[in-house]
Amino acid sequence: MTFGDFVFAAQSSSEIGRILRFLMLTLQSPLFWVPLLCLLVLLVIAFRRSQPLTRHKYVLLSALPAIWIFVAAWGAHFRLDGSAKPFVPNPLWVRDTILASDLVFVLVGIILTAYLRGARAFTAVFVVINAFFLAAMSAFALNAVTSVWN
Repeated sequence: MTFGDFVFAAQSSSEIGRILRFLMLTLQSPLFWVPLLCLLVLLVIAFRRSQPLTRHKYVLLSALPAIWIFVAAWGAHFRLDGSAKPFVPNPLWVRDTILASDLVFVLVGIILTAYLRGARAFTAVFVVINAFFLAAMSAFALNAVTSVWN
């Protein structure tokens, strides 16, 4: 056992400890690392083959991580405590905002891929990598705002 195992074992009674333990086990799995490494290699190859763009065009790509960071912050802000008495669920617009952000991500990804003509392959791979993060953040955020941790 490593030091990290003791830290996670001590926190396993809380929800955050269970989430951190899940992430630790997921990050150790080859089912996570093999696709991620393949995508990172594709990202480097696509970057080296793309035409040089001006700096302000690459800054536009920061919208993609900003969306999944927003989703994570939204889920953390509207997190429900399922053991609280009385239990008051969040309004539907809280959940719908997370679902709408997924649609916004897809639209922004398509628009950026079309707009960055000299770096379309790079942008497409960058969108796919960020889509994995968005999927994870959306799942955690939806679980947090609905208090359903199945």
